Amino acid sequence: ENKRVAVFGSARGIAQYVTGGEQESSLYPEGSFDLLFLSRPSTNTTFFIDLSSISGQGPDSAVDSLTRLNTDAERVKQQSTNESAAQVREAWLSVDFLNLTTTVGKINLGYYFDKNRVASDETTQFLNTSLVNNPMLRRPQNGAGVVVQYNVGRAVELLAGIQNPDPTVNNTDKVYTVFELDYRSMRRREGNWRFWSRKTPNASVTTPAGENKESTGIGVSIDQEVTNRFTLFARAGSEKMEGTNQKAEAVSGGVEYRPSFSWLKEDRIGIAYSRQKDLNQTEDVAEGYFNRSFTDRLSASLDLQWLIEGTHSKTGKENKDLIIPGVRVTIYF
Repeated sequence: ENKRVAVFGSARGIAQYVTGGEQESSLYPEGSFDLLFLSRPSTNTTFFIDLSSISGQGPDSAVDSLTRLNTDAERVKQQSTNESAAQVREAWLSVDFLNLTTTVGKINLGYYFDKNRVASDETTQFLNTSLVNNPMLRRPQNGAGVVVQYNVGRAVELLAGIQNPDPTVNNTDKVYTVFELDYRSMRRREGNWRFWSRKTPNASVTTPAGENKESTGIGVSIDQEVTNRFTLFARAGSEKMEGTNQKAEAVSGGVEYRPSFSWLKEDRIGIAYSRQKDLNQTEDVAEGYFNRSFTDRLSASLDLQWLIEGTHSKTGKENKDLIIPGVRVTIYF
């Protein structure tokens, strides 16, 4: 029975409209399709493959924001020149032994590190990338890597991960490394505290002199249930580049509300604010969403982002008071 392969997947469509400021008003549709394969070759091993296809680049093809307005559309960067072609997004083997879990293959480090119970899933929660993972995590594109998770006890878990930061180059001398300590509190209300530290061989932001140096970063991700209906969350992180006194930082926080009406018990409402400061630019953005689960196979979200103030990453043109309403529909099968 364990040797059988389970096949499931999702199809998602997102439409976002940009208006306000000096930006020309326009609609930006995007769609993605994921086909997932899951197998248990033995009782303590799991094999997983995610085949993904995506089309459309989202509003950042025009706005080019610092925080990125559509995490799903950011996957286009990992696709081949034929953006609609199916790609292997993830392919890994996981082995459990006592309290140790080791995962090897093409992995998404953002799934394991800097997680947050109410702000980590762009398919049902916030769309803005700075609210899915802390920007200071600077995680590489999905690629060859290893993640080790050690469960110390009910409340504490230790994680370590390494990954090739450039999937086009075979270089084991310069790897991305990240470590995390997770603490889970169950006193009265559930809370999760995650502390991480990482080292990147090539910083994603160059110095004013045009250099691209090694960087280190630290951060924390917290989610805390305060009532049966409300959960608060916060993230904070900073980055320091080697040989400079310059730092980058990012903070975010918000709340998730679970309605009390029986016919809305699976629905979620989220509101959050994010601020990111890199070496040469700063951006502030707020986002709110309402995610409606019609069935276990169909959900839809209304999303609204307000890019309060920022800068176009390439042209340097000001992005101010941009309003980005959006709709997201997901079908599961």
